[in-house]
Amino acid sequence: MICKIDLSNLMLPFIVLLVLSCNQSSEPIVIATFDHSLENWIKEGKAFGEGPVKETMGYYGEAHLSSLNELNEPSTGRLTSLEFRIERNYIHFLLGAREIDFMNEKGDMSIELLLNGEVVRSKKPEEFHAMFHAGWNVSEFKGEMVQISVMDEDDRPFVYIDVDHIVQNNIPLEGIVTERIIEMSSGTINIPIKENAPRYYFEIYANGELIRAFDASLATTDDIDFWVKHDMYEWSGEHVKIRTYQYFENKSKILDNLVVSDGLIDSDNLYKENLRPQFHFTAKRGWLNDPNGLVFHQGEYHLFYQSNPYGNDYGRNDYNKTWGHAVSEDLVHWKELPAAINPDHLGSIYSGSAIIDHNNSTGFGLQQNLALVALYTSAGTRNRWSLGEPFTQSVAYSLDNGRTFTKYDGNPVFENMGYINRDPKVFWYEAGQHWVIVLYLDHGAFVFFTSDDLKEWKQQSTIQIEDLGISEVSAFEDCPELFELPIDGNPENTKWVLYAGSGDYVLGDFDGKKFIPKTGLLKYNHGDCFYASQTFNNVPLEDGRRIQMAWGIVDFPEMPFNQMMTFPVSLTLRSTTNGVRMFANPVNEIEKLYNSMKSYTDIYSQPGENLLVGFNSGLYDISMDVLSSSQGNIIFEANGREINFDLDLQTIASEDLEINYQIKDAEMNIRLLVDIKSIELYLNDGEIYIPLRIDGKIELESISLTSDSPVNIQELKIRTLRSIWN
Repeated sequence: MICKIDLSNLMLPFIVLLVLSCNQSSEPIVIATFDHSLENWIKEGKAFGEGPVKETMGYYGEAHLSSLNELNEPSTGRLTSLEFRIERNYIHFLLGAREIDFMNEKGDMSIELLLNGEVVRSKKPEEFHAMFHAGWNVSEFKGEMVQISVMDEDDRPFVYIDVDHIVQNNIPLEGIVTERIIEMSSGTINIPIKENAPRYYFEIYANGELIRAFDASLATTDDIDFWVKHDMYEWSGEHVKIRTYQYFENKSKILDNLVVSDGLIDSDNLYKENLRPQFHFTAKRGWLNDPNGLVFHQGEYHLFYQSNPYGNDYGRNDYNKTWGHAVSEDLVHWKELPAAINPDHLGSIYSGSAIIDHNNSTGFGLQQNLALVALYTSAGTRNRWSLGEPFTQSVAYSLDNGRTFTKYDGNPVFENMGYINRDPKVFWYEAGQHWVIVLYLDHGAFVFFTSDDLKEWKQQSTIQIEDLGISEVSAFEDCPELFELPIDGNPENTKWVLYAGSGDYVLGDFDGKKFIPKTGLLKYNHGDCFYASQTFNNVPLEDGRRIQMAWGIVDFPEMPFNQMMTFPVSLTLRSTTNGVRMFANPVNEIEKLYNSMKSYTDIYSQPGENLLVGFNSGLYDISMDVLSSSQGNIIFEANGREINFDLDLQTIASEDLEINYQIKDAEMNIRLLVDIKSIELYLNDGEIYIPLRIDGKIELESISLTSDSPVNIQELKIRTLRSIWN
């Protein structure tokens, strides 16, 4: 910046004042953005790869610096800048780490400020999973020539340091506080989002108390990618104060773009977006993952779920983890409601479960109004509000069928058992007249508790994964589920099913306190679009089904929403030649979506012949019965995802997946549910369940069914489906 001053008519004191003002400009000086390359940075070792990456949440712009080794080889290294002059009082940057383990074990990672080759400032990552603001006061070095060096001496392959957006300015380390008073004339605050823009931390105060805290990539201009909403209906008519913190700039009107309205303001195209699934549940806006608190009550199926309502990623360090909420009368058509349980001083709201307290054992209900009770993990230190708090378990309850929740004054109801203890699954054990809670404990253990009131727990037993013959924790961790099912429909012959996030399960016996495994680990989900499933509590006895939903893991590029739920399935235990196995089949309510059906029998498919000629990309429930004596390959393709059925080898292959199957019957039954971004495959009446995602933007929209040899298809049914959003 160049200042030109006319000195001819000025007295000396004013000359000095103007020169000082010019030299002490507060304009930020960008040292590095890491958007495109590492040019002019000196690299030592192998830790920093070939250039910037797009791996960690919270970066600005196009990319960020990471010590990620692209080959995942043990490596160390250092990256050092050229010299630059300190011209401002502070240096701000974004800093994070990929794994928590770096805090506890060997190795060292930091960003350093070097003066004459000596370290004069250093900062280690204090948070992981994403990048967060950090910085130094460098006022004592103004005028000096310095360098910045990023160092990774930890040689473990999955532990990295991440850095981005290094800036000099005169903003103090605690940032500049910007506030706005808003009258809640309607129930919703709409927030404009710009992807990969700076993330701002927001706090909302009512009556002088902090009531909400979250972060979002705020659009500060008219360049808006989409809007998200924050529901504040319980404060309608009141004035609230919104506060944010700025570290890299000072924009006095940064909160002016927030809009109060009744609901989402940019909803004209809602549920009509080109990648929006049409019969799988997705949130209106934001990210979703684990289904939580699945429960039936007063004619409604309640789907609570892990949500980041403020962006289409899962949120920095899970800052924003909230229980989203949707209800359905038929498991097919869903209505999204305002968020059910929001983060607080105990932490972000992690996974859990919900029950209907028929006996009012908690004392939360009324004589004519049963309480819907949620049990969840308070993930301490995962948001700024709860720094220093551990992971604990909490309770909330609703007396209006889940529309509003009250958090129990005695939270947390169960203290920390280890760094990670989470995802409580609760159900009523009728034989013992008590509640059972199954909790996941870090590094592969499930702990079983009993409780009379869900407030006080008594530990009864623990299962370590090695007790089940499982060698890798990742095969059987988090999101526990436990329930009883009859074998072949016989209520006198039952087994208990214990499973974890992957869906793989163990069959055994359970006496209300201890689970006794009777099998090794059995495979359930064979696909790549499934995790963290849960089953509904309180399904009416006359229905009798064990109904499951899972997180359908699939990205939706450039959409204002991300991820989906799998289509609900009914679970049964059946005898097979390999022993008792769990089967999954779509709930019968899918028939409500049937639009048209074409049925063909006794088809002799010729090589290369497309049996779906005339059908366009769309929504389908397709089933076919193939003689198991047939040979060759049947190839099904939808929206670019191909599934190959090798009838000779009895394998199913799709991209990097290969599944073996055994068909002893005369016919092999194949069923396919096809949506915009997914295919759910059920083989042999649900004995093998393969939910598959369709990646990318889907530039190729098509559907086909072909073979490379003559194949006898006994029956082919093609049902087109209506959208659940119409």
